Amino acid sequence: MTQFSDALALFAGHRRILVASDFDGTLSDHGPDLDASAPVPGAEAVINAVARLSNVTVMLVSGRRLGDLLPRFPDLAADVVAVGEHGSEWPDREPTQHPAVERLASGLDEIASAIPGAIIERKLFGITLRHRGVETGRIEQLLEETAAFLREAASDLGMTPRVEYGRGVVDVSLLSTTKGDAVRSVKRTSGADAVLFFGDDVSDESVFEVLGSEDVGVKVGPAPSIARHRVPDPRRVVAVLEELLYLRQ
Repeated sequence: MTQFSDALALFAGHRRILVASDFDGTLSDHGPDLDASAPVPGAEAVINAVARLSNVTVMLVSGRRLGDLLPRFPDLAADVVAVGEHGSEWPDREPTQHPAVERLASGLDEIASAIPGAIIERKLFGITLRHRGVETGRIEQLLEETAAFLREAASDLGMTPRVEYGRGVVDVSLLSTTKGDAVRSVKRTSGADAVLFFGDDVSDESVFEVLGSEDVGVKVGPAPSIARHRVPDPRRVVAVLEELLYLRQ
């Protein structure tokens, strides 16, 4: 058995477990059109099957808003916990947009409108700047102008937004909450003895940072990470979940 297989078998042996995952690049392939992203074949089915097991909690935690994430899983089991906006948006909390979102979005809109392919997405607690469709030669310009604007905006607002540079996106959050905070919260409320987490991007490192010795962190793809384990792509995530299903049954 490989080191990862050994870790998965030990994880499966815990009485109560939490299985958590990012979406983009983890359960779906990265592509030029984020609006067209969908779970890879078998992802939704195995998530539902794992969620039906006794003493198992399944969680999706994404940078997307829940109104964007959940329609991509039309048959998702009702007891799957879904959290959006990097741990800031919960389904049982009344969504109210942060008052500074429009201030930031208007400035970033002005920058993005001058660079073809750049897209601004307004969220409840921040903004996402997508630049996957921007010509390679203009990405550096876009990022420099964005950073300069955010420094100025932070001074005006009297606060410093959290900025994460991910794969084809810049996520600007007006709350300090992270995916790691969200996973830690669900672990506590579910009573889980251990966590299995899959993630592929910079924001997922906040989860890997809070995992303990009994937990299993899995980086998806080749990017640098502090995670102890790695798989190449979302299809392998599905295969690991199928293996976990077998081990728990």
